[in-house]
Amino acid sequence: KFPWDKADITDTRFTEFIQWQKRKSTRIPKDFKKFSQRLLRMFRRMMDPKPSKRYPITEVNKYLNDRWLIIRIQRKPQKLEYPSLDAPKEPEENQDIKVKDVKEHRVQEWIL
Repeated sequence: KFPWDKADITDTRFTEFIQWQKRKSTRIPKDFKKFSQRLLRMFRRMMDPKPSKRYPITEVNKYLNDRWLIIRIQRKPQKLEYPSLDAPKEPEENQDIKVKDVKEHRVQEWIL
C-alpha cells in the first residue's frame, strides 16, 4: 500500500513525495523516514513518474542484502545468556534457508 491515497497533486502526501523524488526538496517524506538511504535511492529510481526513467523491478535484487529499515531500539537492561558448549548447533544449511526466507519476506512486504 502506498503512503498516499491517489497519485494526484491534490494529495499532499503524494505531492511531498514528488517534490522529494524530483529533488526539489531535500526533506524526506514523512512516511519514508523509516527507510535506509539505500532503500530511499531504490524508491526514487523505481517510482519515477516518467516510465521511460523508471528502473525495472529486477533492480530490487541489488538491494536484497541491505538493511531496509532504520531501527531505533530503546535500550533496556538485558540478561546475558551464554550458549552451552553441549547445546546442539543448527546446521549451516538451515541458517541459509532462514536468510532466504527473510529476503523473500522483505520483498513481499515491499510489494504488498
